[in-house]
Amino acid sequence: MDAVGGSTTLYFGPWYRRSPYFEATIRAGCTAFDIYNHTYLPAYYGDPVEEYWHLLEHVTLWDVGVERVIEVSGPDALAFTNLLTCRDLTRCAVGQGKYAPLLSAEGGIINDPVLLRVAADRFWLCLADSDAGRAGRARWAMRSSCKIRPAAANCGTRSWHPASGTRSARSPRARRAASRRGSSTTTPT
Repeated sequence: MDAVGGSTTLYFGPWYRRSPYFEATIRAGCTAFDIYNHTYLPAYYGDPVEEYWHLLEHVTLWDVGVERVIEVSGPDALAFTNLLTCRDLTRCAVGQGKYAPLLSAEGGIINDPVLLRVAADRFWLCLADSDAGRAGRARWAMRSSCKIRPAAANCGTRSWHPASGTRSARSPRARRAASRRGSSTTTPT
């Protein structure tokens, strides 16, 4: 594919959402955005190679406010959520996070969320870029006694979950840097 010369303009129209940190990313020098889950996602602040090395050698802070969180709750939440993924969630402890791909009946990947077991009968699924949360919610709910809805922005907890603060520290050194500050990263186990 040939490179496009010159510059391209992206109009920030009302048809896409802005994260709570949108204006701060502009002030910090963001030069390009992507569209992720119908939301503007900051993509570049300068030279991509320089950003890569900064990620490896230091700590970067990412705006993950674009991620959408679905909550599955109710007496059948474990059984139901366990049907959606190839992971064995019976071994997922309360407070533990897992990578949990959502599969179609044919075995194809519908979405690849990160899952947090908030309580014995409550799960949060942080969906990747797709409309699985919109299209699948009604279809999944008809097959279960579970409630399936967008998770509240903080849900009364201060966990690693993106809904808690919509920021994510990422790099090999992020855990160490966060522990010096007395907090944790948003990276699940």
